[in-house]
Amino acid sequence: MYMDIAVPDDCFELAPKIKQTDKYELAVMGKDPLWVLLYPFRINRKNVHTFGVYKDDGTIVAMFGGCGSHSNPKKGTAWWLSTHEPFESYHYMRHQKRVFQWLASHYSFMWNVATEEQITTLRWVEYMGFTISKRPILVKNVKMKYFSIEPKGFKGEPIDNVCGPRWITRYQKSADNS
Repeated sequence: MYMDIAVPDDCFELAPKIKQTDKYELAVMGKDPLWVLLYPFRINRKNVHTFGVYKDDGTIVAMFGGCGSHSNPKKGTAWWLSTHEPFESYHYMRHQKRVFQWLASHYSFMWNVATEEQITTLRWVEYMGFTISKRPILVKNVKMKYFSIEPKGFKGEPIDNVCGPRWITRYQKSADNS
């Protein structure tokens, strides 16, 4: 698996394949999977980053990113929608932390919520460095866990070696994209 800059076509391929727990979470919030995946491409804001996770054959299995708020582009929402496949790849998930640290370095604060049933996702966001609230919040009578992080910049290795051809083309002038 590898990560690359996502394109709108990826949304149409991934939307019908996302996990049932992700579909449920979106339904609680009154959102359609395709609409949510296309949203970062449709909004006209600064500090929006959208990435795809692809199997070696180019099939998309996840999308993630960050969207800065209207009032402060440095404060954003972190998001991740996927099939089960990325969580089954230890190699990919190990490198994902470095990619997320690069993404988070563009923000001073990131947050989101997940349903309590999203056990794997909540473990993953905790591994990424988020703090998960102990007390659930209610969204339309469904218990959600709020999580947030205040990134401290990027001090890691360049992420070129876990990225695909779109990334390499965009950032080819520099060996260090941190």
